[in-house]
Amino acid sequence: MSQASNRLAVLAIAIVAMHLTGCTRNEAEPTEANLLDAFARAPDVCATRFPLPLEVPESERATAAKYPTLAPGRGPILLEAGLLEKTTVKREVRKYLGGSFMIEVDRYSLSEAAKPFFKPNGDEVGVDGKNHQQGRLCFAKRRVTTIKQIEPVGKVNLRDAVKVAYTYELAEVAEFAKSAAVQRALPSIAKAMEQSDGKTICRAVMTLVDGRWQAGRTPDSISECLVDH
Repeated sequence: MSQASNRLAVLAIAIVAMHLTGCTRNEAEPTEANLLDAFARAPDVCATRFPLPLEVPESERATAAKYPTLAPGRGPILLEAGLLEKTTVKREVRKYLGGSFMIEVDRYSLSEAAKPFFKPNGDEVGVDGKNHQQGRLCFAKRRVTTIKQIEPVGKVNLRDAVKVAYTYELAEVAEFAKSAAVQRALPSIAKAMEQSDGKTICRAVMTLVDGRWQAGRTPDSISECLVDH
């Protein structure tokens, strides 16, 4: 073997040894790279949850706006935007002393167009004798642009935790979320849009789970963004 070949063999062995002796990244360290990876794995950005499906008896049609889903400035806008659909069905109501009668009910549910954006959060609500998964309409992905500060905060739910100050932008924004009317109906969308300027500093608590940092596993547990201009 030539002298040059020997040097290449020694160099290759040295590189392998470096990797085997701990030169690979430790994902449990609260470094900027590890926390950026955690944000990249985080759930999509989602709107405030509102219960669905919802059934409004004919006797309550005039006061349907008392339901959060149909609040003024929300229900009609979401219907017009094609995110909700309304159907009228018949329901049997049993009398206390026996017998029953039929009533007409307006049923509000997610439209077919909205279903691809729906992410369940594990909750259920009972409607028409069935349990229906609850969740949120998710409309974008959060791209963290910079991490400004990393502050250890001890334990959260018995897990190591850090508080992270960061800036972000939104990517892959759903078309419905760009509508000014929908943003008025679901202010959490407008808030996320406003904060995603890459300049507003937000804060999130991240926890160490199974050796990796985590910013949230479900749409309901994603870290909240607190504006700090």
